[in-house]
Amino acid sequence: MNLIKTKPYAPETIEFLRYSHCGFDGHDAKVWCTVFLYCKTPDSRNGICKNIKECDSFMKYVENVDTQDPVVRKYLKEYQCSTNQDPVVKICCPDEGKYSDIFTSNDVHERFSNFFPDPGLGECGKQNSDNKIVGGTETYLDEFPWLALLKYVNGNKIRYSCAGSLINEQYVLTAAHCVDPQIIKQKELGKLQNVILGEYDTRNETDCIYQKFGTDCADPPQVFSAVDYIIHPNYDSSSMINDIAIIRLNRKAKYSDYVQPICLPPKNLKLQGNESFTISGWGRTESEERSPVKRKATVRYADKKRCDANNGRRGISDRQICVGQGDGVDSCYGDSGGPLMLETQTKNNSYATFVVGLVSYGYGRLCGNFPGVYTYLPAYLDWIEQQMR
Repeated sequence: MNLIKTKPYAPETIEFLRYSHCGFDGHDAKVWCTVFLYCKTPDSRNGICKNIKECDSFMKYVENVDTQDPVVRKYLKEYQCSTNQDPVVKICCPDEGKYSDIFTSNDVHERFSNFFPDPGLGECGKQNSDNKIVGGTETYLDEFPWLALLKYVNGNKIRYSCAGSLINEQYVLTAAHCVDPQIIKQKELGKLQNVILGEYDTRNETDCIYQKFGTDCADPPQVFSAVDYIIHPNYDSSSMINDIAIIRLNRKAKYSDYVQPICLPPKNLKLQGNESFTISGWGRTESEERSPVKRKATVRYADKKRCDANNGRRGISDRQICVGQGDGVDSCYGDSGGPLMLETQTKNNSYATFVVGLVSYGYGRLCGNFPGVYTYLPAYLDWIEQQMR
């Protein structure tokens, strides 16, 4: 109400109105009243939205953490309570005026690293390679750094029979049938022993590409054991509905040029029906039981009716997507659980790669003759988030 006492066209009055305006009530303008600028901090404490420089405890906290760490940056951003139009940055300053001593960079990681990486902040779906499966080509060393290779051991026999996608430091998405004990037993795979990140060629300990300008070598792969896994509760191995699972690694992955998370899609993702997707993996090729080298291919969206024709009365559900034109380009045995990838624009106008589906199953004995069925990820985001809390 102090605004009433100021001169109508005073510069400070105009500035206040410009940045406090929040709509109209009929013909009357509405403004934010500072009396009601109460807020909640990311760790659920009461606070007041104020100029960041006026919150001494927050400024002191920022001095003692690694502000270049993506998880810490994201945590700090959640304190912000101002908009891009506000002339000053405001944060939710705790009422008690101090931060708990437990909030170090490590503690922030422990409490917040289970959240999904943010595409808008460039935390996922990025790869350094700008070089350009059945019908596919070999990838470069640092392409698709989120791709995980699942290693099974049965006695002395090693099988690489599925793939997955790293979605944050400690979790990998894959197909439920890749960890289903009954299917693993039927295929005589033995036991899921390791999840491998940063792999390129399974024949080598160190992967290198030799070029006329020199040798390019990747970091050694990061090898994990699967602490546990969660299969979707409504997974049906006969219909392959809800063919999705989450694997928890025994430790956190170390991000590098060769290991990065992929972005999860928005819940409201709407496909237009003309998309081209990318698939990648170590599955069967035209000439080999499986490819020792990571490969990639481009596949196009297919009308649901094409998969329904092969499914008979069962059809495919709205939690599945039909992909591929039956033109010899397809995912194949050994690619199961791998990502169906779509590169798209983010809110900050940059581009990131999103996982919109998981390789589930195909038709016939020969891969590439029919479209394939993929688990459609947007339908499962709430479930994924619940399992990672």
